[in-house]
Amino acid sequence: MKLAICLDAGDIRGMGHCYRQLRLARCLQSKGYSIDFFLPDYAPAIELLHEAGFVSRPCEPNDILPTANTRYDAAIVDLLDTKPEYIRQLKQRARKIVVFEDLGDGRNHADLLIDANLSEQSSAPVPSSVQTLFGLKHLVLAPEFASPLAPPASDNEGKYLIAIGGVDHQNLTQTFVEILQTVASKPGGTVIVGPGYAHLEKLSRICSKGKYRLLNKVSNMADIMRQHAITFCAGGITMHEAMAAGSVPFVTSVAPHQILKAQHAETTQTGIFLGTVEQINAPLVASALQNNQERIEAMRERGRRMVDGRGMERVVSAIQKLLS
Repeated sequence: MKLAICLDAGDIRGMGHCYRQLRLARCLQSKGYSIDFFLPDYAPAIELLHEAGFVSRPCEPNDILPTANTRYDAAIVDLLDTKPEYIRQLKQRARKIVVFEDLGDGRNHADLLIDANLSEQSSAPVPSSVQTLFGLKHLVLAPEFASPLAPPASDNEGKYLIAIGGVDHQNLTQTFVEILQTVASKPGGTVIVGPGYAHLEKLSRICSKGKYRLLNKVSNMADIMRQHAITFCAGGITMHEAMAAGSVPFVTSVAPHQILKAQHAETTQTGIFLGTVEQINAPLVASALQNNQERIEAMRERGRRMVDGRGMERVVSAIQKLLS
């Protein structure tokens, strides 16, 4: 079967949609599906897909697919706000439509809506003709996040992980490194940046002066997270990856739609919500680090129970059933 995956990526939108669909594509490809990607002409995302062996074509969000003579068994759409006309046009090219975390009216015309950020109660109503998969049990994480929980690393491995995202255009990564160097009782840890990060040379100099190892474009995120009790991250998928790996996320919302997710982590005591980008400062971080080890351990356990890391299996099974 042939699938089209349509997604958004860029300096502002980031790389989260691309990473999610790459994980899904790898799993679907292993089950015999052929996949074409459609996304904006954003070099870091295109290079990531190319390195993984996938074909990609430039296509802006809500634009019609450029492969006019190709019919697809399904179009998988990872866009934040689709329009009904866009979905109707896709239906002329694809037998089934699957949408991820779509807050636009186009989702009312899809065959399958997957939104791990919402519950059925918190979602806006959708027609009965649309099959829905809501909740954190449908998070599309890499398969290694489903493996058994490991204890945090010993002190000499470093306590803190900083992983803001594949782009981090606001350069929160550097902000947190500099703050932790001044307020942490045991500064040190690991810093991860992605292919769209634009300040690598300067960050490398800063990390080399402290006790931080700097990693770029990692492929073993679950293993790295398990080595750290605390992960400083944004409110996207990295927050939930940290929970699945047993690392407590200290979350900064870098976009308005991330605030509710971060607040939910705070309310359920599975993470610490630091605030928005503008609110981050040294006293705030220092205060958050006052949580004792017993509370951190309890939060790790709750997070792992909340995000079991098996969402990929459930989502792939639903897509296979839809296409059968």
